Amino acid sequence: MNDIAFPIVYEASVLPEWIDYNGHMNLAYYVVVFDQATDVLYDRLGVGIPYRDATGNSCFTVETHTIYEQE
Repeated sequence: MNDIAFPIVYEASVLPEWIDYNGHMNLAYYVVVFDQATDVLYDRLGVGIPYRDATGNSCFTVETHTIYEQE
């Protein structure tokens, strides 16, 4: 496994179509961004798509718990 620099940071832009009628990011898109960040993390940890292609093994999310505390 490669040397991994911490913290691992993922940045994304909020798309206009993700904004709800209250002017907030719709809660469903938080999960989309978390999923995208997880893909980046898996790549950095060496268990992303190349790992799956080479070994036939992979990681996936079985369950998430998202709590929206304060906007």
